[in-house]
Amino acid sequence: MLEKFAHTHHIELKWPISVDVLSSFINWCVFHKNLAPSSITSYMSHIKLIHCLRGFDASACENFLCKTQLKGAKNLQFYKPTFPMKKVMNLPLLKILGHSIAISSWTDHSKSLVWAASCVAFFGSFRFGELLPKTKFAFNSLENLMWSDLKFFDDDSIQFHI
Repeated sequence: MLEKFAHTHHIELKWPISVDVLSSFINWCVFHKNLAPSSITSYMSHIKLIHCLRGFDASACENFLCKTQLKGAKNLQFYKPTFPMKKVMNLPLLKILGHSIAISSWTDHSKSLVWAASCVAFFGSFRFGELLPKTKFAFNSLENLMWSDLKFFDDDSIQFHI
Protein backbone atom coordinates (compact mmCIF):
# COMPACT_ATOMS: atom_id res chain seq x y z
CA MET A 1 0.00 0.00 0.00
CA LEU A 2 2.91 2.32 0.76
CA GLU A 3 4.29 1.78 -2.74
CA LYS A 4 0.85 2.51 -4.23
CA PHE A 5 0.74 5.74 -2.21
CA ALA A 6 4.24 6.71 -3.37
CA HIS A 7 3.36 5.98 -6.99
CA THR A 8 0.11 7.98 -6.76
CA HIS A 9 1.90 10.99 -5.25
CA HIS A 10 5.06 10.66 -7.37
CA ILE A 11 7.20 10.18 -4.27
CA GLU A 12 10.45 8.24 -4.34
CA LEU A 13 10.56 6.07 -1.22
CA LYS A 14 13.82 6.49 0.62
CA TRP A 15 14.54 4.44 3.71
CA PRO A 16 14.24 5.36 6.48
CA ILE A 17 10.85 6.87 5.68
CA SER A 18 10.42 10.40 7.02
CA VAL A 19 7.66 11.51 9.39
CA ASP A 20 6.26 13.79 6.65
CA VAL A 21 5.86 10.89 4.21
CA LEU A 22 4.33 8.65 6.88
CA SER A 23 1.93 11.41 7.91
CA SER A 24 0.87 11.92 4.29
CA PHE A 25 0.51 8.15 3.90
CA ILE A 26 -1.84 7.96 6.91
CA ASN A 27 -3.87 10.89 5.58
CA TRP A 28 -4.14 9.22 2.16
CA CYS A 29 -5.22 5.91 3.73
CA VAL A 30 -7.92 7.59 5.82
CA PHE A 31 -9.37 10.13 3.40
CA HIS A 32 -8.64 8.74 -0.05
CA LYS A 33 -8.67 4.97 0.42
CA ASN A 34 -11.19 4.92 3.30
CA LEU A 35 -9.20 2.24 5.11
CA ALA A 36 -10.13 1.17 8.62
CA PRO A 37 -7.85 2.53 11.34
CA SER A 38 -6.92 -1.05 12.28
CA SER A 39 -5.67 -1.63 8.72
CA ILE A 40 -3.61 1.55 8.79
CA THR A 41 -2.18 0.58 12.19
CA SER A 42 -1.21 -2.77 10.70
CA TYR A 43 0.52 -1.06 7.76
CA MET A 44 2.40 1.21 10.16
CA SER A 45 3.46 -1.79 12.22
CA HIS A 46 4.83 -3.49 9.12
CA ILE A 47 6.64 -0.34 8.04
CA LYS A 48 8.19 -0.15 11.51
CA LEU A 49 9.24 -3.80 11.23
CA ILE A 50 10.91 -3.13 7.87
CA HIS A 51 12.79 -0.22 9.44
CA CYS A 52 13.99 -2.46 12.28
CA LEU A 53 14.98 -5.31 9.96
CA ARG A 54 16.99 -2.94 7.80
CA GLY A 55 18.68 -1.43 10.83
CA PHE A 56 17.06 1.99 10.48
CA ASP A 57 15.68 4.22 13.20
CA ALA A 58 11.96 3.37 13.48
CA SER A 59 11.01 6.31 15.69
CA ALA A 60 9.20 8.04 12.79
CA CYS A 61 6.62 5.21 12.82
CA GLU A 62 5.75 6.00 16.44
CA ASN A 63 5.99 9.75 16.11
CA PHE A 64 3.48 11.91 18.02
CA LEU A 65 1.97 13.21 14.78
CA CYS A 66 1.42 9.72 13.35
CA LYS A 67 -0.07 8.43 16.61
CA THR A 68 -2.39 11.44 16.79
CA GLN A 69 -3.53 10.92 13.20
CA LEU A 70 -4.33 7.28 13.95
CA LYS A 71 -6.30 8.28 17.06
CA GLY A 72 -8.18 10.82 14.96
CA ALA A 73 -8.95 8.16 12.35
CA LYS A 74 -10.36 5.93 15.10
CA ASN A 75 -12.48 8.81 16.38
CA LEU A 76 -13.84 9.45 12.87
CA GLN A 77 -15.26 5.92 12.92
CA PHE A 78 -17.85 7.08 15.48
CA TYR A 79 -19.38 9.44 12.91
CA LYS A 80 -19.72 6.88 10.13
CA PRO A 81 -23.14 5.33 9.68
CA THR A 82 -23.35 1.76 10.88
CA PHE A 83 -24.55 -0.95 8.57
CA PRO A 84 -26.02 -4.30 9.50
CA MET A 85 -23.37 -6.84 10.30
CA LYS A 86 -22.66 -9.55 7.76
CA LYS A 87 -23.99 -12.98 8.57
CA VAL A 88 -21.38 -15.41 9.77
CA MET A 89 -21.21 -18.73 7.97
CA ASN A 90 -22.15 -21.56 10.30
CA LEU A 91 -22.82 -25.26 9.77
CA PRO A 92 -26.63 -24.96 9.27
CA LEU A 93 -26.06 -22.17 6.74
CA LEU A 94 -23.41 -24.30 4.97
CA LYS A 95 -26.01 -27.10 4.68
CA ILE A 96 -28.49 -24.67 3.12
CA LEU A 97 -25.82 -23.50 0.70
CA GLY A 98 -25.05 -27.11 -0.21
CA HIS A 99 -28.72 -27.81 -0.87
CA SER A 100 -29.01 -24.67 -3.03
CA ILE A 101 -25.98 -25.74 -5.03
CA ALA A 102 -27.34 -29.28 -5.43
CA ILE A 103 -30.70 -28.15 -6.85
CA SER A 104 -29.21 -25.49 -9.11
CA SER A 105 -29.08 -25.89 -12.89
CA TRP A 106 -25.28 -25.67 -12.91
CA THR A 107 -23.13 -28.35 -14.45
CA ASP A 108 -21.94 -31.12 -12.16
CA HIS A 109 -18.40 -29.78 -12.51
CA SER A 110 -19.44 -26.27 -11.42
CA LYS A 111 -21.44 -27.67 -8.50
CA SER A 112 -18.42 -29.70 -7.33
CA LEU A 113 -16.06 -26.74 -7.59
CA VAL A 114 -18.32 -24.32 -5.71
CA TRP A 115 -19.12 -26.88 -3.02
CA ALA A 116 -15.43 -27.80 -2.60
CA ALA A 117 -14.42 -24.13 -2.32
CA SER A 118 -17.23 -23.51 0.17
CA CYS A 119 -16.19 -26.46 2.34
CA VAL A 120 -12.50 -25.53 2.24
CA ALA A 121 -13.34 -21.91 3.13
CA PHE A 122 -15.64 -22.95 5.99
CA PHE A 123 -13.56 -25.71 7.57
CA GLY A 124 -10.28 -23.87 6.98
CA SER A 125 -11.63 -20.52 8.24
CA PHE A 126 -10.65 -18.88 4.96
CA ARG A 127 -12.17 -16.03 3.05
CA PHE A 128 -12.92 -16.73 -0.59
CA GLY A 129 -10.45 -13.98 -1.52
CA GLU A 130 -7.68 -16.10 0.04
CA LEU A 131 -8.56 -19.07 -2.13
CA LEU A 132 -9.99 -17.82 -5.39
CA PRO A 133 -8.86 -15.21 -7.93
CA LYS A 134 -10.50 -11.79 -7.99
CA THR A 135 -11.60 -12.05 -11.62
CA LYS A 136 -12.40 -14.86 -14.01
CA PHE A 137 -9.23 -14.63 -16.11
CA ALA A 138 -6.68 -13.25 -13.66
CA PHE A 139 -4.98 -14.80 -10.67
CA ASN A 140 -1.95 -14.24 -8.50
CA SER A 141 0.02 -17.40 -7.81
CA LEU A 142 1.27 -15.91 -4.53
CA GLU A 143 -2.22 -15.05 -3.22
CA ASN A 144 -4.55 -17.67 -4.67
CA LEU A 145 -4.77 -21.39 -4.05
CA MET A 146 -3.11 -23.32 -6.87
CA TRP A 147 -3.12 -27.04 -7.67
CA SER A 148 0.57 -27.06 -6.77
CA ASP A 149 -0.44 -25.99 -3.24
CA LEU A 150 -2.38 -29.23 -2.75
CA LYS A 151 -0.93 -32.58 -1.78
CA PHE A 152 -3.18 -35.64 -2.05
CA PHE A 153 -2.55 -38.69 0.14
CA ASP A 154 -3.52 -42.36 -0.19
CA ASP A 155 -5.83 -42.15 2.84
CA ASP A 156 -8.09 -39.71 0.86
CA SER A 157 -6.82 -36.70 2.78
CA ILE A 158 -5.53 -33.46 1.32
CA GLN A 159 -2.87 -31.11 2.65
CA PHE A 160 -3.19 -27.42 1.74
CA HIS A 161 -0.11 -25.23 1.63
CA ILE A 162 -1.26 -21.64 2.21
